[in-house]
Amino acid sequence: QPLAQYVLNTWPDAIMYYTYNSDNGISYDHIEKALCPLTAYRLGLVDSFPGSEQFPAATQDPPGVFSNGAGQNWTASDEAT
Repeated sequence: QPLAQYVLNTWPDAIMYYTYNSDNGISYDHIEKALCPLTAYRLGLVDSFPGSEQFPAATQDPPGVFSNGAGQNWTASDEAT
């Protein structure tokens, strides 16, 4: 996964870490409350992100879509099931 490796190297805090401790408690202080440029782009908050030229496939889906084909076959009746 070259894009995932790029994100890890460029914005290491963007990768979600496991926050449970060995005693099943949660460590909320391990997660920074900041958006990396790629996440901001995927949410539609910015028009581009550093690395978009290197990973053009990441720009193919419209903002807010996080998987190929997400929502393509969705209908209102799907919500009721």
